Amino acid sequence: MRSLSPAKLLQVHDEATPTSSEFVKVVFSPENVRPFSKAPPRKGTMKGRKKRKSAIYTDTPEKLEIEKEVEEREKKRVKRNLGSQGNRPNNKVPRKKKTGSAESSEDENEYFCLVCVEPYGNSRKGEKWIQCTQCKMWSHEDCVGQNLF
Repeated sequence: MRSLSPAKLLQVHDEATPTSSEFVKVVFSPENVRPFSKAPPRKGTMKGRKKRKSAIYTDTPEKLEIEKEVEEREKKRVKRNLGSQGNRPNNKVPRKKKTGSAESSEDENEYFCLVCVEPYGNSRKGEKWIQCTQCKMWSHEDCVGQNLF
């Protein structure tokens, strides 16, 4: 079949009569119904590195320009560092470190078994404790046995 435009296909299709033995098969594509939109041009925002032209960087004028840019960057960096140091407090007060073992031992002695009333601090190593879901109190697993709260 020869390629025809959509308008010509419709015209040929209308001219075809049911008595003719040749029917034109019309193929619709999504592009015929709704043409594809064209992509917009890309944005030229390149942040970061400066776009340079092709040049021989060992030439004297190019070297001088690069050295000048490096010096300016260095000045900005030093200025930024000096400004941030002025905002920092110079007299730091050393803080005392809290001893975690003393606090945890106090907390351990506060919990008692609901059944035998033994403090947690007196429990053996590896002894399991269970917390009640209703009152949030603790007891030995051995004391509770099969009667879970």
